[in-house]
Amino acid sequence: MSKQDLIDKIHESVSGVTKKAIGDVLSALPAALVAEMHANNGAVTLPGIINVTTVEREARTGRNPSTGAAIQIAAKKVVKVKAIGDLKKAV
Repeated sequence: MSKQDLIDKIHESVSGVTKKAIGDVLSALPAALVAEMHANNGAVTLPGIINVTTVEREARTGRNPSTGAAIQIAAKKVVKVKAIGDLKKAV
């Protein structure tokens, strides 16, 4: 689904809101999520949709797929997304 497809779907189900306003909200959403995650120790919830958290992955040993040689993979933070509410039921 493209961003424009999502804007169109939302516009069909919400009256009184322009497509431009919906697009502006969708464009502002990633920055708002990042800011909220920084303010809340790496966790944010979009009620009824998703929980987004950051988790620390430990360093580990992996394999180079082309040579088979062992390599060290550094520890890093990653984003974990969990569906909640109606989205979870739809899966």
